[in-house]
Amino acid sequence: MNQIKSKNLKKVILNVLFYFLFILIIIVIVSGIDKWILKENSAFFNINGARIKVNIFNASGIDKAGNDVGDHLRNLGFDIIDVDNYFKILENTILISREKEKANAKKVARAIKYKGEIITEIQENYPSQVTIILGKDILEYKIFELIK
Repeated sequence: MNQIKSKNLKKVILNVLFYFLFILIIIVIVSGIDKWILKENSAFFNINGARIKVNIFNASGIDKAGNDVGDHLRNLGFDIIDVDNYFKILENTILISREKEKANAKKVARAIKYKGEIITEIQENYPSQVTIILGKDILEYKIFELIK
């Protein structure tokens, strides 16, 4: 009789342990999925093994917006060259490709949910491939929901 109770107790303990581990694994997967997705996207944003170089100017009038966007892009794998304030406040964000091909600028645009036109302005020896000038409309891109 004691052997039967002992076997049943072992089965119950093993079942409880199994379900506990199963739930724990589900929690780990769900909580880590955002980071996994970001890491997957990070590889997508790299080109030929080199990170896309971006500089950011904050013309939004929103304190630290440039730093927040820079941190977001850095977490995605972009190489943030510089973050600075622009000399005036702009209504609309401007995205500038410093290369003839706009592929890198399009990747930056997707990362910040930019829907506007990408301007091409090639300058030799410019330190970045893409320049972002953040305007007041940056809040409309809902990037700050991704950052916070």
